[in-house]
Amino acid sequence: MKKKDNGELTLLQKYRIRRALKDPVLFAEQILGVSLWEREVEILRSIKKQRRTAVKACHGVGKTFTIAIATLWWLARHPEGIVLTTSPTQRQVRTQLWSEIHRLVKLAKVPFPKLKTTELKFRGDNNFAMGFSTNQGENFQGYHGKQVLIICDEAPGI
Repeated sequence: MKKKDNGELTLLQKYRIRRALKDPVLFAEQILGVSLWEREVEILRSIKKQRRTAVKACHGVGKTFTIAIATLWWLARHPEGIVLTTSPTQRQVRTQLWSEIHRLVKLAKVPFPKLKTTELKFRGDNNFAMGFSTNQGENFQGYHGKQVLIICDEAPGI
């Protein structure tokens, strides 16, 4: 998004950003600059509205791409939002979901904070995403926030 000469956003740009923060589909299109197909839209809208969303689908249809978008939207939308992501192995966390998050951040139309391999602090200590893998469910305990999103990628292996 292009800023005014003084570095500030225009009123129209501020309005568009506020709208995009309320809707993960608009966020994907206007902030991340990506196009979605109908199932990806359906998944994102479900994450926004439902307490639980499960997606059963074949390989290569965009599930990981969509949850990478959901991760970034959740952090941007919720000032005290936390996203915990997991997959069956740490290698999958790093090379699949978090590589997709890194790619989306690079393509974004607005700057994002610097990413670590599997961690992103958005506004500070109460607004972050992290990816990890564990064979002990209790390792997910201890993360508290006003809005917590837990994402399990490749669920059959978890």
